[in-house]
Amino acid sequence: MHTLLYIEDLTAAYSSPCVMDVKMGTRTFQEKEADNPLRRLDLMAKMKKVDATALSAEDLEHGVTKLRYMQFREDASSSATQGWRIEGIHHGYTGKVEVKKTMRDAAPLKATLETFCQSEQRTAAQLERRLAALRDALQASEWFTSHELTGSSLLVIYDAATPPSAPPGAWMIDFAHCNKVDTPLTHRVPWVKGNHEEGYLFGLDKLVGMFGELAAELGGESAGAGSVSNGTAAKQLSGHL
Repeated sequence: MHTLLYIEDLTAAYSSPCVMDVKMGTRTFQEKEADNPLRRLDLMAKMKKVDATALSAEDLEHGVTKLRYMQFREDASSSATQGWRIEGIHHGYTGKVEVKKTMRDAAPLKATLETFCQSEQRTAAQLERRLAALRDALQASEWFTSHELTGSSLLVIYDAATPPSAPPGAWMIDFAHCNKVDTPLTHRVPWVKGNHEEGYLFGLDKLVGMFGELAAELGGESAGAGSVSNGTAAKQLSGHL
């Protein structure tokens, strides 16, 4: 028996790809970290750079556990409240776009999505539909309900070229911490140790909704994908899950 790994360049179809990496979930660490008592000074130093007031005298002297650091990182970003955070953006023509990892509120997050879409209503609406179709496919997937995905991301791409070489798309990436579980997951309820919930669909709901709001605010009719299924696209996607 042979195991083959196929690698695909997701930007190959685009003349000038604009790419956004979105980390998904309200929990981006593995459950085993909850049992790891090791305190690390390097993680304490990273926390200190963001918010020194979050550290006690004991933390400053002995360091913090990885669980403490990861939960701090999620609380300091949009992961805890939105179920997703932007890891990076790269525009085809202009290069890397600076992204603040400590964004938590809806207004700056939506403004960053608008920057990514370059204020193009059509792009925002197309991405809303694509992400909604992905969500519908995941909800119908037996594989998805039986696996937890921590630290996984969505790679969102559209073409800045005129005319575009390919339509906007979104792909699931980073499956290093994908684990099969015995009890079906909702991917929406809060994490309690042992339930393996990571909030992936909670975050996808929020992301779809924000793209829909952005599309509407940019002056066009949103497809309403945040509340209405795109059945045909979802069926096409489900065949790959």
